[in-house]
Amino acid sequence: MERKGFYGAFLGHAVDVFDFMIYSFLISTLIAQWGMSKAAAGSIVT
Repeated sequence: MERKGFYGAFLGHAVDVFDFMIYSFLISTLIAQWGMSKAAAGSIVT
């Protein structure tokens, strides 16, 4: 029973962090392609 809880928590955390990782890789492309300011790009995260 505890093992299922651990795996569930691990997968939930992994999915939560995944969007942040993708955004950190794409931020420079978004700024260049869309002509965004750094402040506008940073406001997308919040």
